[in-house]
Formats: sequence, structure tokens, C-alpha cells
Amino acid sequence: MVFAVPNISCHHCKMRIENALSGIKGVEQIDVNVANKTVEVSGNFSVESVKKTLQDAGYPVKD
Repeated sequence: MVFAVPNISCHHCKMRIENALSGIKGVEQIDVNVANKTVEVSGNFSVESVKKTLQDAGYPVKD
């Protein structure tokens, strides 16, 4: 699933997002695209848990 995250601006953002999302049960792969400002997450996870984790990390998802 791909999430639009407009606050992504640099490699540091990428690292923070990957670290935050890696703690979610069921997340198997995370691909943060800084240029496109997207986060692609694969696995068997709760969409709401990903959105909340991104929000808490300072990277709210654009609906």
C-alpha cells in the first residue's frame, strides 16, 4: 500500500520513517521515496496503525 506523505524532504526523514514503521507487527517491507514523497508498505498490517505511527513521527499521511 502506498501512502502520500508530503513532509518527507530528506534522507533523515527516510531513516526516521523506516525506523518508526519497522516496529509495526506485520510490516514486511518499507520503501520511502523522498522524491515522490511516498511511503510504500507491504505485509499484513493495520492501515490505521501505519497512519498513526507516521502521524506520531511527524509525517502525517495526506488523504
